Amino acid sequence: MSVVLSVVLYVMLSVVLSVVLSVILSVVLSVVLSMMLYVVLSVVLSVMLSVVLSVVLSVMLSVVLSVVLSMMLSVMLFVIMSVMLSVIMSVVLSCSRL
Repeated sequence: MSVVLSVVLYVMLSVVLSVVLSVILSVVLSVVLSMMLYVVLSVVLSVMLSVVLSVVLSVMLSVVLSVVLSMMLSVMLFVIMSVMLSVIMSVVLSCSRL
C-alpha cells in the first residue's frame, strides 16, 4: 500500500509541477515576446516616421524656396527692365527735343 501511495504521490507531484512550470513558462514567454515586439515596433515606426517627415519637409522646403526665389528674381528683373526702359525712353525723348 505504501508503494502505491508513493507512486500516486509521485505522479501527482510530477503532473502538478509540469503544469505549473508550463503555465509559468508560457506567461513569461508571452510577456517577454510582447515587450520585445512592442519595443521593436515602436523603434521601427519612430525611425520610419522620422525619415518620412525629414524627406517630406526637405522636399517641401526645397520647392517653396525655389518658387520664392524664382518669383523674387522675376520681380527684380521686371523692375530693373522697367527702370532701364524708363531711363532709355526719357533719354530718347530728351534727345529728340533737342
